[in-house]
Amino acid sequence: MRNDVIAAVLFPVLIGSPVMAAPRGFVGDTGSGWDTTSAVSARAGSEHSGASRLAVDVINGAGIDGTGDTHNNVPNDMWLSLDPAVPDRFGVSPGGHWIEFAFDQSYELNEMWIWNYAEGESTGYAWSAMGLKNARIEYTNVDGPGGWGSTNPADWTEILAGDFDVYDPGQPRTPNIQVDFGGIFAKYVLITTTTDSMDMNWICEKLVASCGNDDAGLSEVRFYAAPPAISHTVINATDATVVEFPSSSGNTYRLQKSPSATSPAWADTGAHLVGDGSTMQFSDMIGAAPAQMYRLTVQ
Repeated sequence: MRNDVIAAVLFPVLIGSPVMAAPRGFVGDTGSGWDTTSAVSARAGSEHSGASRLAVDVINGAGIDGTGDTHNNVPNDMWLSLDPAVPDRFGVSPGGHWIEFAFDQSYELNEMWIWNYAEGESTGYAWSAMGLKNARIEYTNVDGPGGWGSTNPADWTEILAGDFDVYDPGQPRTPNIQVDFGGIFAKYVLITTTTDSMDMNWICEKLVASCGNDDAGLSEVRFYAAPPAISHTVINATDATVVEFPSSSGNTYRLQKSPSATSPAWADTGAHLVGDGSTMQFSDMIGAAPAQMYRLTVQ
């Protein structure tokens, strides 16, 4: 197993270091299985033909065993991008292969766990060498067309750039990439490989005879949000603002706000309420900045 450390722009990112057993409580957790699609969507620059190896296969729990840790080596349970020559991600991240994740709201992300491409037998690199290699990860809170992130490059922030880990022969297909987001708010996350065909996957390094095969993909991606935040929303308002949150019966909540979604400085609004299991409303008579962020926390 590799033990590389990638220099991140904002926070350290450990690639190939041992990862503890995958806990529950991930973004999109419904309490059963490992499917995250209740809160996460995915799209990619290209997908394998024949309705298999699609972008959704990295967020729907396909191929993950009952423990939530280990992925199988069945290709149809993974995403594989076939054509790195497709148009870039609308000018935001010009590169080779790309896959984008959209959440149902902004989350204060703690970690992003990644299982790189896991196809093939444990005795060799065919075809785990099609895992993403030199890539970068970016995030934004700014909406773009069609329910995806902004098309303005200035709205995106890079959190890392470097080599992803590859599954070596005999290595268990457990999460081999762990990204520390450090509590950054994000609604969209984008992974893009380099444009260098020699470096966008591990083929040229691990399977020299097959160098020229530019296909690349991932097996699974899972996000964890930092507690104790219950919900986040960006409010666009000028005067008084009414904020709605779902509540759990018996919990006492407080409302906080911050004028910034990227570098939050939370201030208590003084609103406290005991949840009854329905939707709660908080009134902020001072109003909101154009991109005011509110969060509900358990007191």
